[in-house]
Formats: sequence, C-alpha cells, structure tokens
Amino acid sequence: IWSEYRLTWGLGREARAQLQAFNPTVMHIAIQDAMGHAAQRWAVRRGVPVVCSHHTRFERYLGYYGLQVLQPLFWFGMRRFHRSCAATLPPSASLAGVLSAHGVPRVGVWPRGVDRSLYTPTARSAAWRGLVNSSSSGGSSGSAFSIGRLIGGGGGADTPIVLLVARLRWEKGLAAFAAVVNDLHARGESFRVAIVGDGPAREGLRARLPPWASFFGTLTGAALAEAYASSDVFLFPSTSEGWGATCLEAQAAGVPVVATRSSGIVEVVQHGVGGMLLPPNNITALADAVAELVRDASLRRAMGRRAEQHAAKFEWSRSGDRMLCEYVRHAGPGAAPPADAVRPSPAISERLATAAGYPPYLPCPASVLT
Repeated sequence: IWSEYRLTWGLGREARAQLQAFNPTVMHIAIQDAMGHAAQRWAVRRGVPVVCSHHTRFERYLGYYGLQVLQPLFWFGMRRFHRSCAATLPPSASLAGVLSAHGVPRVGVWPRGVDRSLYTPTARSAAWRGLVNSSSSGGSSGSAFSIGRLIGGGGGADTPIVLLVARLRWEKGLAAFAAVVNDLHARGESFRVAIVGDGPAREGLRARLPPWASFFGTLTGAALAEAYASSDVFLFPSTSEGWGATCLEAQAAGVPVVATRSSGIVEVVQHGVGGMLLPPNNITALADAVAELVRDASLRRAMGRRAEQHAAKFEWSRSGDRMLCEYVRHAGPGAAPPADAVRPSPAISERLATAAGYPPYLPCPASVLT
C-alpha cells in the first residue's frame, strides 16, 4: 500500500479510555476502516448517535485494479456500516445520489469550502514561471522532486502552463491526462505541463508523457498556492471524485478548469463560467477545450476572473455550520454536558438559520436550534 495510506486496526486501550472520559453526545466517523468500525460499535453500545461522512469513491477504484467483481461486496459493506449512522454525509449531491441508489440510508450532503486566503491569484509568481521555463531535464537524482524540460529548447515567459494537481494514482484520470497532453503536442500547440503530486503511478505517468513534462512532487501550503496561481489552465480528467477540491482551489487562484462532467466535479465547476466540463474519457473534447484556452489569453483571463468569483461561494464557515447543524440535530443526552457544548452560540445559530448561497448549505431547522 502506498505510504500516503495508513492502516488502522481498531481502537486501542488508550483511545477507548479517552472516549470514555470525554463522554461524547454525538460521534463523527470520517472513514469506514477498522478504527471507524470499532468506534461505531463503541458508540452504538452506549447509545451515542453516529454521524458519518463519506469522502472517497472507492467503488470506482476497484475497476482500475481489476477488482470490479468485488463491487457487490463493497456495497453490502457500505449498507451494513451506514445503517447504524444517524446520517451519512458525502460532500456532493451527485455522490449522495450514488449512495442512495445503492441503498445507503439517511443520506444528506456536507459540501466543503476553499481557503481563499491561501489560494488566490495574488500568489502568481514570475519567478515560479521562470523556474518552470528555465529548468533543464533530469532533476535531482533519487528525489520525488524532479523537473524536466517543459518544452523543447525552453518556452517563452508567456507560454501557457497546463497544471495537474493530484495523487499520482491511475484512478485520478492519469491515463486520460497523458492522452490529452499527447494529443495537444501532436497538434503542435505551444504549452508547458507542470504536475504536482506524488504516488505509485508517477513513473508510469512519466513514461506516457513527452520528455519535457515536469514533475514537482508533493507541494503544500504557499508552495502549492503559488503553483496554482502561476499556471494558466488546470486539467483534471478524473472520474472518481467525491468532491473536486483541486478544481475549487484552482478556480480560487483564478485559473480556469478543464475537467470531466463527473460526480463531485459538477458541483464545483460551472461549465462556461469558471471552466469547461466535458464527457468522461472524451480525449478529443478535453484536448479541444484546453487548446481553446491555450490559444486565447483573453478567454483565459476572463474565465479565470469568473472562476475566482465562483469559488467565493464555497466558504469553510458555511461548511462547518452545516456539520454543526447535524451534530446538534442528532446529539444524544449523554451526561448532561454544558448547554453551550450542545447548542450553538446565538451568532452561529443566526448563521445556521439563514444559510444561503450554494444550495447544499441548507438552513438549519428552527427545531434544532431551540
């Protein structure tokens, strides 16, 4: 298993003791691994309501590894686990529909936000673009960080940069990404490619791309924000997303997105506003969209401005309020903790009761707040 994933084996003695001392009135389980199952059993035995979130379309991953035959078993396990959840909250309405269609009960939506103080067009850096433009092939030996020539002989300072930010695993649409890049290269389009992220498919992806593709490894924080803002087009052909977080980050940075019309992405990218949505695995259509943006700087700038405005609808404060509403709605009596530990403050109650904007940020019912 790639090092980004950590296996858990349940709840240890210390964790159980801490839970017992904390005496929760509601429990939030974020992932259905061994620890999640053990935590759910702990809560159910004590009558503590469980709110579950669901983030990843693992059932889509199975097909990339020849394990499609396990899908019925996967959905059986999902139904079995989530029948003990007071609510199951995926990040997007499209994924909620998938869960409901497979018999998962009590499904809602918990949309996420984006940190617009970090991901912003002001992070654009001429130095970063110069680094990308002037780098020579090879990179540092033995490191996840390696930069290759992005265009034969180097590109001009204004040569558009097409960016991918993703875990480098095949289920992230990497084969489609490589196919689009090669299609554009065969057409003679002038562009550069920057890839941010790491994973077990890194070398396989490198082998599929032209030798001038650039791999930056994993970036976080200000370095990641700089990569977004300093690029010109964000290409993301994944079809396995629960929530298009990177698409939202790119738009917040003022970068137009070209992506597939798939679950989790259709909620964050509005076609013709902050990007273009194309049918999944339609390489020609994806390449046509990227080519249009690569050729037309005015279109890129106009769509980038609209992308930034669109991203402003997605606020972490509203996302947090949405989950707080679920905690308050389902919280059990427990051991009579202080009132302010169960009910939100008046200021938060007002926000919850008047939530607006992106539709899934629904107002919290008055019955929950009183």
